[in-house]
Amino acid sequence: MDRVNQEHPPYRQVKAAFPLYPCYILIEFDHGEYRVSDLSDYLKRPGELFQPLARWESFRQLRVEDDTVVFPNGLDLDPAVLYAESKVFDVRKIVQ
Repeated sequence: MDRVNQEHPPYRQVKAAFPLYPCYILIEFDHGEYRVSDLSDYLKRPGELFQPLARWESFRQLRVEDDTVVFPNGLDLDPAVLYAESKVFDVRKIVQ
């Protein structure tokens, strides 16, 4: 069972997302966990979806819609990929 969960993690919904300069997103998932996603590799990709987001003015306009992160240019990110490629962020360490 553990192998299955590692290869196919449970579907997660994004409840909130906050842009962090220059290319990170702090994400709150539906089960209460906060994670940080580094999009720097994505923003190096050519094309009209990722290139505009390399500018902070565009990147910071992200929002949550339909349980995932979306950008004004129409790019939406798969919440399962966001979850799998992000790192746990322990908010309690900041608050203490």
